[in-house]
Amino acid sequence: MGRIENFIINYEGHADSVNSVAYNPDGQRIISGSSDKTIREWDVSTGKCIRVYKGHSDRVNSVKYTLKGDKIISGSSDKTVKEWSIASGKCIGTYKMFGSISSVSYNPYGERIIAGGDGNAVTEIDLTRGKSIRNYLGDYSSISSVSYSSDGVRIIAGGQAVWDYYREDYEYNYISEWDCIKGEFFKNYGPLFPVITCLAYNPDGKRIVYGGYGKIIEEWDLSAMKCIRTYEGHTDGVNCVSYSPDGKRIISGSKDKTIKEWNSLTGKCLRTYAGHCDIVNAVSYSPDGSRIISGSKDKTIKEWNSRTGKCLRIYNSRNYNYVICVSYSPDSRKIISGTLDGVIKEWKSRSGGNIGVYEGHVGKINSLAYSPDGSKIISGSSDNTIREWDIVKGQCIRVYEGHSDDVNSISYSPEGLKIISGSSDKTVKIWDVLTGECSGTFKEHSDKIYSVSFSTDGYKIVSASLDNTMKEWDILSGECIRIYDLTHSSPLKSVIYSSDGKKIFSGTKYGGIKEWDTETGLCIRTYKGPLCRITALSCSPYGDRLIAAFEDKTIREWDLTSGECLNTYEGHVDIINSISYSSDGKSFISGSNDETIKRWSIGSGKCLKTIS
Repeated sequence: MGRIENFIINYEGHADSVNSVAYNPDGQRIISGSSDKTIREWDVSTGKCIRVYKGHSDRVNSVKYTLKGDKIISGSSDKTVKEWSIASGKCIGTYKMFGSISSVSYNPYGERIIAGGDGNAVTEIDLTRGKSIRNYLGDYSSISSVSYSSDGVRIIAGGQAVWDYYREDYEYNYISEWDCIKGEFFKNYGPLFPVITCLAYNPDGKRIVYGGYGKIIEEWDLSAMKCIRTYEGHTDGVNCVSYSPDGKRIISGSKDKTIKEWNSLTGKCLRTYAGHCDIVNAVSYSPDGSRIISGSKDKTIKEWNSRTGKCLRIYNSRNYNYVICVSYSPDSRKIISGTLDGVIKEWKSRSGGNIGVYEGHVGKINSLAYSPDGSKIISGSSDNTIREWDIVKGQCIRVYEGHSDDVNSISYSPEGLKIISGSSDKTVKIWDVLTGECSGTFKEHSDKIYSVSFSTDGYKIVSASLDNTMKEWDILSGECIRIYDLTHSSPLKSVIYSSDGKKIFSGTKYGGIKEWDTETGLCIRTYKGPLCRITALSCSPYGDRLIAAFEDKTIREWDLTSGECLNTYEGHVDIINSISYSSDGKSFISGSNDETIKRWSIGSGKCLKTIS
């Protein structure tokens, strides 16, 4: 059913952000360091976690193998560097530092390591003697990244510049290089950005590449002491960079949740890898350059084929059954759900039996909808795409590509000939279902768009954005016909039309739902709930009731005539992400981070069925 070839999800692993990843020298194992204070070692052939290294008392920020692959070093926010034996899995050395450690590196011979973090010094440790032998001092308030050259003769470091207001160049920064044979300062490369987050030597040691809070990556020729190439394409800060083993490619991971691969000879972006649901903290090539691994704040490690761009495996999917979105079919006999692992499932609404699985996305499913005739499904994902699925065949029949960031909300038009999508790239797009082409792009929002909705006549759409605005658009002209005068004290994530299209409902961060008259643009009523974020809204098909899901794990129901709160539905044990009315208005469904879908009876407040 539209499955990814050789795509594997492994359900064990880290409980917090993955901060560092590395292949062993033969490419058969991976290590990962996490904010859950552990290091995990993975077998690449099976995808299984084969060992957990415990001993740090705070997050693990950096991990590395020796060139022999027999040992591991780790740097942690607990102010220690630890060395571990692969054979025994035991810690064989602990080195206390003066502050949190952000980055560690082995020299090629495995008898020395360097570490950088809080403060202005890179510390070099002689492992044979078990002690620190040298501190390399730089003009930093903190150091983010350190590395030995491939021959072990030099060291580079970069980080946060010291801001000296008595110097004219206080806003600039430098990458520092030292001769570690003589223990002497060698060169500064710059001026650069104020904050450097990552850097790497190329394999022959003649160039370095670095990234930082800026959205660009720079490559420097060390002998010429100048920038020879700039790589542009990320839409947020760059957290990690690495050269391929042959030095012809560079990979970078960013706060924009993507990985980009670059040709280091031309500076062109070869490929963008999308699929992580949060910031990418770490990237690394396999020893033969055929694969890439990435670690993310979303708690996962992903392995990619660097030739095709396909995701081969997800390591650590312990939270990937979160139900992010749900929807009833037009006849209310079926339910679809989308989860954090990019999988869509179809269920019988009464029995809860699973009747279909749709796979193809490589990112979280953020939004789902049935076509008006119930023959198709559309899905919007954090992989930046929309997919359309044939229910009878169980196959993906079209991929809509054009967004450059997460697709957060999608909807069919009432006649089923158009699709709208709202994205974190700050745009709303209209798609022609017959041709698959984008027929319009609305660009007036200044921040991520989290919710879009068609009016019942199909001629208007409404969009809600983190820029704290709600805009209404004319489909035919593409014009913004109204910006609602919001009094919300926070960005919007939920917006829907009423069933007759005469009203719009918007949800806020602090429990208030506002009802707007589409003729006048005025707020005509506010429905008050608990003082917490509204996560989802749904209006009954007859326009007489409204339900809202709240961050306190409850769902509340209002009478739209009287404004009275009729019921509070309780039963979920984690955040509710999505709700949907049945076509007859007699029930609704909800999807939650507790990994369940619940079907509720309107009026009685009873849970009729729990699907998991």
